[in-house]
Amino acid sequence: MAKRMVFDPSHGIQPPSFDQVFGGTNKSTKSSRRDVSYREVNRMIAGVEVPKRPIEPDSCCMSGCVNCVWDLFSEDLEFWKLKTGQAKRALQLQGDNVKEKWPLGFDPPPDGLPDKYIPRELLTRRGNGKKRTELPVGFKVFQDFEKKKKVEKVSREKTLLEETAIPEQDDLRQQARP
Repeated sequence: MAKRMVFDPSHGIQPPSFDQVFGGTNKSTKSSRRDVSYREVNRMIAGVEVPKRPIEPDSCCMSGCVNCVWDLFSEDLEFWKLKTGQAKRALQLQGDNVKEKWPLGFDPPPDGLPDKYIPRELLTRRGNGKKRTELPVGFKVFQDFEKKKKVEKVSREKTLLEETAIPEQDDLRQQARP
């Protein structure tokens, strides 16, 4: 039976809280707006549960939504960075007595993790020179587009100001002389 959301203060039934109605943080594994399947994949690394790296959204409508898919991605990315950093530090606490390494078949090991904590199979893949950018590609393209539009706007405004500029007093006097 569904929970009723009816309240009656005169009988001591209080309205539901915001969290009861809307829930706390949304860590659902389903979304109609973006792929959040990565939320189902976690690995225990040196005692730290590390989520899989979030997948960049490809469905932004660019209309300035309150809960933009890029904002949600950014939150998930920050959480992933936090947990990955904690796992990195936990691995390094092993010192020279290495019992656990970064797992195979998971996200690439974080930058700055010493080689002794990385399996040999991953070390050979590490030198491919391909490094993830911190800024998602979609953001970078949008940022470049916005910069281009701003330059065009400034140029148009400058041209408009030059065309509508009031001549200096000296110029007016020279024009008035016969």
